[in-house]
Amino acid sequence: MVNVIIDKTKKKDLLLPAMFGNLQKSNIPEYTIIVDGTKIKQVHSFNCLGSLITLDVWLLVLSSWFTVVALEDSDIYASYTTFNESVNFTHLVVDPQSGRVYVGATNWLYQFSSFLVMEAELETGPVMDNINCSPTDCTKLKKVATTNFNKVLVIDDKTGMLIVCGSVQQGACRRHHLKNISNSEDLIPVPIAANDANSSTYAFIGPAGYLGHISRVLYIATTNSRLGPYRDMIPAITSRSLDDDPGRIFGIIEKSFSTIARVDISSHLRDYYLVNYIYGFFSENFVYFATVQRKSHLRALEECGYVTRLARVCISDASYNTYTELTLQCIGEDGIDYNSLQDASVVAAEANLAETLQIPRGSNVLVGVFAQSVADHTSRPSRRSAICIFSLEAIDKHFTENIRMCYNGSVTSRNMDYIAGSIKDCPEPGKRDQVFDFCKEALKINGSVSLMRTAVIINTNTTYSAITTTTTARHTVAFVGTSDGHLKKVLLNSNETAEEFEEVVVDAGNPIIADIHLDPSRKFVYAASPYTVSKVVIERCQQYSTCEGCLRARNPYCGWCSLQRRCTVKTECQNATRTFELGSTRWLSLDAQKCIDVQSVNPEEISIDAMIEVNLIINQLPKLPNDAHYMCVFGNSTPIIANTNASGLSCETPDLTERPLIPAGSDRVTVDLAVRSSETNTDFLHRPFTFYNCSAHNTCSGCVSSFRECNWCLYQNACVYNTSFCLGDIVIGETNDSNNINSTKLQDYQQCPMLDVKEEILLPDGENCRIEMDIKHFPTSMHDLQCVIEIEGRREVVGAEVIGSRIVCSETLCTYKTQLGEMKANLAVMWHGKDLIDETTVTMYKCNLLADHDNQSDCSLCLTRDPKYKCVWCMNSCRLHSNCPSHNMTKTCPPPRIGQIYPISGPVQGGTLVTIKGNNLGTSRENIQDKITIGGIPCHLVEYDVSVRIVCRTGASNATDAEVIVGNNVGLTRANERFSYKVISLTSIYPNVGPQSGGTHLYLKGSNLNIGSRMEIFLDNIPCKIERTLANGSQVSCYTTRAPYAWYNVTQLILQVDNATLTLPNPFHYTKDPRILRINPLKSFVSGGRNISVDGEFLSYIQKPWMIVFKDNILLNKTLCTVHSHSQMVCPSPAINREIEGILARQDNNSMKFTDKLKYRIGFEMDNVKSVLKLQENFPALHSNIAYVADPELFSFQNGGIKQYKGESLVIEGKNLILAATEAEVRVTVGTQVCNLTSLAMTQLVCLPPQDQPPISSEQRTDTDLPLVVVHIGSNLQYDIGYLHYEVTKPYEFPTEAIWGITTGGGLLVVFSVVILILLRHKHSQAEQEYKRIQLQMDTLENSVRSECKQAFAELQTNISDISNDLQASGIPVLDHRTFVMKVFFPGICDHPVLEDKVTTNGFIGNRGEAMNHFQQLLYDKTFLILFINTLESQRTFNIKQRVNVASLLMIILMEKMDYATDVLKTLLKQLVEKSVTTKHPQLMLRRTESVVEKMLTNWMALNMYDYLKEWASKSLFLLFCAVKHQVEKGPVDAVTSDARYSLSEQRLLQDHIEYSTVIVHLVKDNYDENIQINVNDCDTINQVKAKILDALYKNTPFSLRPSIYDVDLEWKYERGGHLTLADEDLTTKTCGTWRRINTLRHYGVKDFAVMNLVTKEKSFSSNSIENTSISSITPVIKTSGVEQGIRYWHLVKLIDDHMDQQNDHSYITIRPEIFLTRLLSTKGTVQRFVDDFLSTVLTVCDDFPPAVKWLFDLLDTTAVQHDITDPEVVHAWKSNCLTLRFWVNFIKNPDFILDINKTPLLDSCFSVIAQALMDACSTYEHRLGKDSPSNKLLFAKDILSYKKMVTKFYEEVALLPIIPEQEAIASMQKLSLAHCGEFNSINAVKELYNYAEKNIKEVSQALRANPQCNTSNLVKKFEMAMCTLQGEEDPMC
Repeated sequence: MVNVIIDKTKKKDLLLPAMFGNLQKSNIPEYTIIVDGTKIKQVHSFNCLGSLITLDVWLLVLSSWFTVVALEDSDIYASYTTFNESVNFTHLVVDPQSGRVYVGATNWLYQFSSFLVMEAELETGPVMDNINCSPTDCTKLKKVATTNFNKVLVIDDKTGMLIVCGSVQQGACRRHHLKNISNSEDLIPVPIAANDANSSTYAFIGPAGYLGHISRVLYIATTNSRLGPYRDMIPAITSRSLDDDPGRIFGIIEKSFSTIARVDISSHLRDYYLVNYIYGFFSENFVYFATVQRKSHLRALEECGYVTRLARVCISDASYNTYTELTLQCIGEDGIDYNSLQDASVVAAEANLAETLQIPRGSNVLVGVFAQSVADHTSRPSRRSAICIFSLEAIDKHFTENIRMCYNGSVTSRNMDYIAGSIKDCPEPGKRDQVFDFCKEALKINGSVSLMRTAVIINTNTTYSAITTTTTARHTVAFVGTSDGHLKKVLLNSNETAEEFEEVVVDAGNPIIADIHLDPSRKFVYAASPYTVSKVVIERCQQYSTCEGCLRARNPYCGWCSLQRRCTVKTECQNATRTFELGSTRWLSLDAQKCIDVQSVNPEEISIDAMIEVNLIINQLPKLPNDAHYMCVFGNSTPIIANTNASGLSCETPDLTERPLIPAGSDRVTVDLAVRSSETNTDFLHRPFTFYNCSAHNTCSGCVSSFRECNWCLYQNACVYNTSFCLGDIVIGETNDSNNINSTKLQDYQQCPMLDVKEEILLPDGENCRIEMDIKHFPTSMHDLQCVIEIEGRREVVGAEVIGSRIVCSETLCTYKTQLGEMKANLAVMWHGKDLIDETTVTMYKCNLLADHDNQSDCSLCLTRDPKYKCVWCMNSCRLHSNCPSHNMTKTCPPPRIGQIYPISGPVQGGTLVTIKGNNLGTSRENIQDKITIGGIPCHLVEYDVSVRIVCRTGASNATDAEVIVGNNVGLTRANERFSYKVISLTSIYPNVGPQSGGTHLYLKGSNLNIGSRMEIFLDNIPCKIERTLANGSQVSCYTTRAPYAWYNVTQLILQVDNATLTLPNPFHYTKDPRILRINPLKSFVSGGRNISVDGEFLSYIQKPWMIVFKDNILLNKTLCTVHSHSQMVCPSPAINREIEGILARQDNNSMKFTDKLKYRIGFEMDNVKSVLKLQENFPALHSNIAYVADPELFSFQNGGIKQYKGESLVIEGKNLILAATEAEVRVTVGTQVCNLTSLAMTQLVCLPPQDQPPISSEQRTDTDLPLVVVHIGSNLQYDIGYLHYEVTKPYEFPTEAIWGITTGGGLLVVFSVVILILLRHKHSQAEQEYKRIQLQMDTLENSVRSECKQAFAELQTNISDISNDLQASGIPVLDHRTFVMKVFFPGICDHPVLEDKVTTNGFIGNRGEAMNHFQQLLYDKTFLILFINTLESQRTFNIKQRVNVASLLMIILMEKMDYATDVLKTLLKQLVEKSVTTKHPQLMLRRTESVVEKMLTNWMALNMYDYLKEWASKSLFLLFCAVKHQVEKGPVDAVTSDARYSLSEQRLLQDHIEYSTVIVHLVKDNYDENIQINVNDCDTINQVKAKILDALYKNTPFSLRPSIYDVDLEWKYERGGHLTLADEDLTTKTCGTWRRINTLRHYGVKDFAVMNLVTKEKSFSSNSIENTSISSITPVIKTSGVEQGIRYWHLVKLIDDHMDQQNDHSYITIRPEIFLTRLLSTKGTVQRFVDDFLSTVLTVCDDFPPAVKWLFDLLDTTAVQHDITDPEVVHAWKSNCLTLRFWVNFIKNPDFILDINKTPLLDSCFSVIAQALMDACSTYEHRLGKDSPSNKLLFAKDILSYKKMVTKFYEEVALLPIIPEQEAIASMQKLSLAHCGEFNSINAVKELYNYAEKNIKEVSQALRANPQCNTSNLVKKFEMAMCTLQGEEDPMC
């Protein structure tokens, strides 16, 4: 607020219109006019001619001159705030000539006076624009309303213009006149600034020497926004002309064709390597720009993060060839790198800072505010920030050092590849060593040596966002803005540390923008947030009232003006700027060691009648001019001129007549002793000084202990200062100096006459008392003594005499009336009846009251009283011993009397503390210790008050009704009340969830919960505070306390009632504390009741949230909120008191702005959550102040409050109707029905009443039957407007004949007109309708395609970190070797004979066994085996399936002889090579499995690669599987078709747009400590949900060991303990015709945070080892009857055989599937890293690389050489076919061959695409891809080249491995055989293979006979023997 203070005593040449300028009503804050200290008016609008100023203010101005001053109690001199949140301030500049302030904002430009009074405002947007338009032409593109963000705001003081650039029209600029921004030039259509909101642009005007002389240019740096086609026209940094020539202004300066003043980012990096320009300046011969940019331009080094760099170019360099960069590092003492510059400022360092930097005073330094990035690879600032200082001298030295390092050969690269036109390498060493002027060189160097500085100040809680600097005296000062709206003032006196000396809140919660400026007077600083501009006072020295406070503030502007006793700036301290001798201590700055002060005063106290000179010792007393002097001022007395001496001053005391009076009843008066200078007439030093009066003391002891100079005249019994009046002995004071007293009768101050009372004096009531006391130092001559006893206001005076060392008071009756057991009385000894000698206290007592309890005499109390009282129990009362005959005294008391017992019930476990009150309850603990029983069980004594109160602890008992007995030594007493033992039960608790901070009101249900003496409730070990006042038998409540952390699950509730302990399992869990994110609206009428919507988090866990309105810290009112969901609640605005309403009513009713006095702080009371109570502290970015406005006024109907209704709209007049209300919040009723509101304005509302008169409301209290019109605004405001009278009009009778005539004529005329119109327009209308129909279809199709493309593009941005965070694999589920072999050898076969256990251990049995034995031996013969295989393959009936089976059986048999199997494989491979080299395409060998040897090779590779797979490759394959599975299952997956939204395969891509949302479900599991949170889709089927839940529960468990989805049911738990079992198909399943849709979560209405549970079905458990269940392969249990009836099931899309339905549905628009193919890219991009990791793993030669691969590759190389194969592509193909394609592709397509996982059809299709990519990578042919190529080829097209390089490099690395010796290969194979010996039943494998031999016995025999070698080895005979052993003689061969 600006406070305009009109002071009639001052005259200034300042006119009101000039100050206030031309203000417009829409954006005006309030101003307060103050005349002579009186507030007159708050006004809102001013005009430069004064026409809008209210009359009373204008008259005041005409009659008075005025000035504007800042309020002394405020740091904010003036401020302007916009209440429109869409208007964000972005830039601020100050005109150094006029002091005007200019602010650039979103869509607005403002001009303020130096008082922040708006002079002009200009709307700059929204602008009809298009991002693809040029600044000059936008006729061919569709323009839309575009927000204009201010990007550049620069003052050109030479031309008197303001340069303004916005984000619209490609960042073009225009110039405005500084005197009035409304006067502007035309837009200069040159793209200059960034064209979006966030890209940076920094500009300033500086010198340039391009043309041989210094000229002014506009230096400007712009970040590439990557928006539109014109960004390439804008350089990164450039110099632009300020020439007024229209063709040259703002143009890039071009000296020649090749000499252009610009720097550009390289075109290939422009869209990636974005540089953020923070600050720019010039110094001497250079121009500098400070930037934040990536540390490296290489994408591979993206995670290196961001750094701050300083770019420099010579001002004489017209081509920017001297462009050089230097890295700036701001490092904290703890090593933290504050890498991100937020703002900077250049200042000429003052003396203190210059000395520490070792630079000349006045040298420029760069001061920057830095922040640590949130993460290393981002530039987003964290809340940790720092300030660092860099001298320009050091900066330039580092620039020079880096340049010379490049020129002298120390570095070889310029490291600036990201700058266009840069040279990569440095000059050759020696060629450029003698360069002295680098401004003539082509540099473009990014130096390798950075400039590092240690932070001078660090802030860990907020981000420094802005800075400006200045100097004062010898000091350098920084003004630093923060991200939370504060302005910090920092003293920069050293290059090591800085001091924050003051902080000002500018706009709490909103960041200070990086434009802070000093005003021209350098007394104020302007700072702005996005919503507020403030003029902040630089110094408020007057706030420090003491010298210590002034110096302690460390404010460099402030110093202590000693002689004026105030904190001031130096110029305001009188004579402080004169010569050093005169002014050295007059003004003490922050460098002063100590303040001027009075060290001591001697003496500090004198007698009121003494005349003495006082000496003041003063340090640093300033010297005065010759005509001035110091004075001493004692209180209000006349100042006394002081004498100056070496130690200070000396002065006489005041005259006796001017001394102060000592108050009655006091012995002293203290005045202020001040030191005053005649020069300033100000008291600048103060010390207390005391005048005392000795005669005020009337006792010796009081006299001698009071003051130093007071003495006691013993015989005059007087205290005197002057002892010359004493006639006898004198007792001197404790601190007195006896040498100063001229008397020989001095006594020590301890010799005062006094009473020597050593023990208490007891006086029984009603007795004659004779008091005797010891005395000390009584003069023997003292006579006429009296004793005075004062009690109850009475004085009893009796005579006294001194007998020896005692004084004896005469006997008198001692009595008192007060009914107290004892009472204190005062006893004084007087001399002569008036002089007090000494006094003491005595105790009077009454025995009967000492033994009284509850108005009854208690024997036990009497007997236990202290014997000093001499009280005895006599005749049923307590009496004084002397008043009771001895025979009536008794020492035995009667039995106890029990008066009260509580509690009267407790738990059966005991432990209850029972309190028993009464009389005669024993005389001691021992007297009653064992005499208390309850129900016969001893009650153990805990507390005991003699005779009247007992507290004992009960024991355990099962008795329900127990008798209470208390005894003493005399007898026992039974109480009338009985004690009850009860059983406590605990059944439930509500609620079961609450915030971490506690405060949740828990209600425990049970029985007997209000018994016992002590109750405690714990949630685990967390106490719950009990409310015993609300407890009853069935319920008790408590408040939770804070949990150690959020989401803490309580395992049990513990209820302890005395010794009883009850528990309740899993009763409660803590959640996160609620957070408030948004409050809207923030405006209300003072009566409240407006619904305020509050958005936040975790709101539903609060039972009763309250909205509170505070004024400062005072609670004004609060209202209860209604919670709608976890994230939203609605609160009625609280009403505020009528006093505030009165303030509002006195304001101008038309004003739309409110003063700060009417804005109040909002807080929320949410259980015990403190963070939401003070929102500004804990949520600084949240707007949490609510503005109150006056209640609206609504005017009643005239004419007695009744309005005639004739069918028109009802208009109700009023005032201020929309100040804090919208149409939705206003409701008008007419009787019982609603009047539909059609319009709401400031002064009226319009509604449409019901057509018929409604009945009157039941609340209407009147006799009339007319309906009452009532206006409701919010929930609190209701206005009765009046009654509505419906008028019933009688219809006019019109002749029937006339009606028929008119109707007929009109009808004929209409028909005739229509016919003519149809004839004229028929053809044209047809064509136009057809055109519109086609246009509509095209628009609909275009919108649909656009929507899909946008959505697909958004999905491309999927963050890969989502997957990486989920893949925390604790173990890889690798299959065991046996299962692995079966998967590879016999895929799809689960039960094979080779898996059977061997029946015998001693060979075969019988003929069959013998035959098998013979045949097995033949198989171990290589010649037979090769011939046997070749013979089988030569048979036409021997198909591929049989070849594969034979090869697998052979490898099972030969597993125990792997060396033999390798030899056989080698021979067969050589045969295959010989066969293939004769073909046209030898490279196709091993491509497919067409022979036994090819399958044998696959199996052989699998056996050799198993360990490598398990230890090395399985992890990357498993991570790849998890990544693909996670990505494809996060979106919708059709359970019937297995099509998915996310896929790598086009065939499995869901080509329909499916609306879905993610649902978070909480899984409750008994054996889990806490709930598991799982993300599913609302379109998932129930089986899909179960599968996802099982994946979450058993994520580390092999799939074969998990339960199946068919073994569990999914239960949905809802409120009140209910649950529902969900299923894919049940009675609620929807069936339409022949289609039945599978149930989904959406079908059941399951929402976020639903609680689910998996329960085991009654059938026995079965694992997933047989059933194949997954997300994309789960089909519902389809009923047989349904299938028979033709029911077809569908999930997301229907499998429609024809297109009839689509053709009939005209709303169905076909969208080409290509629209959805971008989802393939999205999925591929997400899993790309995992694909690369897997391929890198398998195509890398590691330390444990399998030797079998090396052996096989060497075999292929050798064989190729033997057959003269020179084409390298052939061998490359063979290697790829045998390893990559035959092995790795097989395992990529079938990861379940090695991993215990579930491969679904959807995953199978995805892995097929990855396998295809590997196959393409192994091919040596270049694939030509086009638009018609399959998507599985296109998807990895750009990666194939790099993959091919990996394959080639892999083959080369294998070739370089050492050759495997034959013996080493054999040993390796033998080791492999031993490792897996006996895993399979090889006998059964022989039997299976025997069947093939048996079927081809004839062909095999013929082949054996035809082979000479076989004949030599008798193989024919052995084969026939094997065959005949089993077949016998039936075979012709046998």
